[in-house]
Formats: sequence, C-alpha cells, structure tokens
Amino acid sequence: MRSVLITGTSSGIGLATAVVLASRSWRVFATMRNLKKRGQLDQALRTAGVQDKVYVEELDVTSNASIQAATDSILVESTREEKIPQCLSRRSELSFLHLRLREASKRAIANPRGREPMGSHSFTRGELYDLVWSEPMMKLGARFGISANGLKKACRRANIPVPPQGYWNKLQAGHKVTKTPLPPAIVGMPAKVTIDPPGQRPGPPPSPPVPASVQERIEAERQSGKPVIVPKTLSSLHRIVDGWVQDSRREQREARYDAWSRGLYTPIDKTDLDKRRLRILGALFKALEARGYKLNAGESYRRAVQIGLGHEKLEMTLEERIRQVRRHLTDEEKARYGYSIASQKWAQDKVPTGEGS
Repeated sequence: MRSVLITGTSSGIGLATAVVLASRSWRVFATMRNLKKRGQLDQALRTAGVQDKVYVEELDVTSNASIQAATDSILVESTREEKIPQCLSRRSELSFLHLRLREASKRAIANPRGREPMGSHSFTRGELYDLVWSEPMMKLGARFGISANGLKKACRRANIPVPPQGYWNKLQAGHKVTKTPLPPAIVGMPAKVTIDPPGQRPGPPPSPPVPASVQERIEAERQSGKPVIVPKTLSSLHRIVDGWVQDSRREQREARYDAWSRGLYTPIDKTDLDKRRLRILGALFKALEARGYKLNAGESYRRAVQIGLGHEKLEMTLEERIRQVRRHLTDEEKARYGYSIASQKWAQDKVPTGEGS
C-alpha cells in the first residue's frame, strides 16, 4: 500500500485530499496543528468508510519539537505497517519529500537545520553538473544552506540540466533512467557558478522615539510600585474578557447542531493555558482602566481592543514564550482518540515560561 503524509487536514483542501487518497487505497498520514479540530475529518472519513486507512497525528511545522515528535510517531507506525511513507515533512530533516498542499510555493526553507548562515560555494559548470546528478536536490541544497528550488535556479542560470521529477525514485526502483548531457556554456557566461545562501533575516526596525509626556507616565508608573495582580480563577474577569468567553461558548453550543462544524469551535477558556491568558488580560484591562485609560472592544472576541488616553490611541502587543514538553499519552487520551492514535506514545504539552514581551 502506498503511503502519503498530508498537512492541514482539519479542513479544506487537506481534508478533501486525505479522504480522496484513502478511498483510492492509499495509507494516509493526516496531520494538523490541533487535534481538537479533527472532528470534521473524522466525520468525512466515516462517511467515506475509510477511517481505517488514515492515521491522524498532531504536527506544527513551525515547531522543531513538534516535527520531531510527529516524525518519530509516524515512523513507528509506518514500520509497524512495513511501509515507509513517500512524503514526510521537508523540515524534519529526513530524506523524504514533504507534501505541502497549501502555500507550498511560498515556503522556501533555506536553512532547515537552524545553523548559522553558511558561506558561499563556487563550482565550475562541470563540477556542479556532477553534483546535481549524484544525489537528490533537497539533500544537496541542505549541504549548501539553500533550498532545492534555489539550487535549481542556480543551475538554470548556468544552463546546467537537472534530474527530472521522479528520476531518483525510478533509479532506486531499478528502472532505466536517462542522464541529460551537459550542454556547452553560453557565450559570456561566467566560468564559475557561485551559490550564496541567504543571510540571517534582518531584525525588527528600531522603535520610534517615545514622547516626553509618555515617558513621564512610564516613570511615574515605575515609581508608584502598584503591581498588576492576576487572579487565580476566572470568577472575576474584566467585562470585555468575560464577554469573549460567553461568545465563544455560545458559538460552540450552536455548532453542536451542525455535523460539519461540531469540532471546529472550541471555547477560548478550555485549557489551563487559555485560562491563564484570559486571567492575565483581564487583570491588565482592569489596571489600565484604573489608571484612566479607555478600552473600546469590538463586537467579537476576534477583534482587537483599542486603548485610548485622551485623544491618543495606543497599540500594544503582549506575548509570552511557550515551551513544548513531551510526555506519554494517558490511557484516557488513547481511548478518546481511538484507533488513529493507538500506536502513538507521546503527546506535546504547551507550558508557559513566564517570559513575556
């Protein structure tokens, strides 16, 4: 049975592709960022009668820890089935191709190993030609600190042919393949091909100068010694935050009557981390109003809150670094998720660090 890994299967194209491939006898490894949103996928799989061909796994491609945990789990499952998936995450640093169905053309992973930027590499046309026909472009590009697509562009500029799609699979399967010969150099083309990995991303622009009146209020607040006390429960939330909670719970109740939307709405106060976030925001809002600021909230909890002081509008972003901790699945979790998670041993928990900005 052929195998494939698909990201973003909680809805949309990813969900539809997982169902179609499973119905065509593919072994599907369906991944999504939040397993709590798998209800729509499970319903579609049951309707199509292919739930036994799909293995659902949590995967956040922006987190190295999540990639590693998902890769380990999928490899265990694929080994149990005596099959190796044909498509795995490009960022998992494995020599498999990650099938990205959304925004694939917009994501060029230039340095998947997270190392410092590599130096430039120079080759003659013949040297680079021999290299690109000796191993897959993805592996070769990783050695030079660029993506496979970036390496192909460098070859195209130097008029160097590259292996066509499927070349390495055919070669590995023992099929006959044809190696395109190196054509002569174009007149005026440089003798050397230089590959320059992208440098580090530029840092954020400097903050604008703080007006003197604002700086005075900042210093006065520091000298006042008035702490912002965060409550231990949600019993006395700020009116804006309490309205958010009630709105999200109402959406979840309404979604219960829609089979396709039932698993899409989760209360914003469901997890301990969610409750912590709401308690901090509520305490901050109360502290701002006590100091004379005006808060203007939108009609939905998805809208931003405007903070005003006189005729001035303030913008503020509050972020906290979250650490992911790997742990064993409990028996309750295995029973809740059923067959698709039966062979999985690990789960990722998000733990607040208290480091904010």
